[in-house]
Amino acid sequence: MGSTGTGKSTFINLVSGSKLGVGLGLESKTEVVQPTKPFRTGQERVIMVDTPGFDDTTKSESEVLSTISRYLADLHRKRIRIRGIVYMHRITDNRMGGTALRNFRMFHAICGSSAMENAVIVLNMWDEAKQAVYEKREKELRDVFFQAALADGAHFARHDGSRSSAEGILKALVARPSVDLRIQVEMVDARLALHATEAGLALLGDLAGREIKHNDELCHIRRELVEARRRKDTADEDDLEAAEKRLEDLRRQLAEEQEKLRRSVADRPAEGIDPVNERGYEIYI
Repeated sequence: MGSTGTGKSTFINLVSGSKLGVGLGLESKTEVVQPTKPFRTGQERVIMVDTPGFDDTTKSESEVLSTISRYLADLHRKRIRIRGIVYMHRITDNRMGGTALRNFRMFHAICGSSAMENAVIVLNMWDEAKQAVYEKREKELRDVFFQAALADGAHFARHDGSRSSAEGILKALVARPSVDLRIQVEMVDARLALHATEAGLALLGDLAGREIKHNDELCHIRRELVEARRRKDTADEDDLEAAEKRLEDLRRQLAEEQEKLRRSVADRPAEGIDPVNERGYEIYI
């Protein structure tokens, strides 16, 4: 899991020999949950699963959560347990932006604190030539942004893009016992609707917060628009009307997202997925 463009598909292809689609730049390529074909790591037969980020360019956040949760619920119903979870983060990013923070909050809400010992946060694109800069950045991530997950038992791993680096990360996960993710227990065992799960509530809260922010901005723009019309400043009026329309569209989209999430039905089979039904495989995300 991880934000769009952090190297999830590339990492999976590298270690599994798969040919999953890789996006260019900020364009998302992973639109659905994509499992690899089974491959071997040591004595273990492994399947890795690629997931879209919550900043996907083709799906809304509620659609991404619904897609991922349905797949995970399918696995849980079939008693196929997860051995490890990989979260990708670019060490090249010089700041932790809002998008990255939202993606990680959703990752933690989906997995739950009790699954963090099976999670590895991969600092991707590590370059030894920039070690001093990256180590300083790593410390900040460890002490601030990922502190709660690490306190729950999550691990850090540096990845330099090599196959040996990726294999080392995967082998460490293979050694761990299987785990149930929080959202699997909530949706299958507790029979909660998606919007009532920890991840669903987190997303609803985030969407509502952004809607309130846009409402405040819209009120400010409308006050300025009244003043521009009073002054008969047509240039300002045109700019403000364009800004008003943009904010109205954003506010409407956020309201629709919340309603869509509340109505979501996540217990139907995952779209376009042939769930694994053979025993002996472990799933890695």
